[in-house]
Amino acid sequence: GVAVAQPDLSHAGAVGVGSPLVGDAADGGSLTALRARAHAFTTAVREAAR
Repeated sequence: GVAVAQPDLSHAGAVGVGSPLVGDAADGGSLTALRARAHAFTTAVREAAR
């Protein structure tokens, strides 16, 4: 099997990213733009976890 490191989130508060991340994609907006925002978000989270 493959071991995946899990960050310790026991001290984390709630973080809402839905609206800024989804933007207008839920109303027929650009899925390409949604993909770019999601990529930027996951990259930022990955970098912050280092």
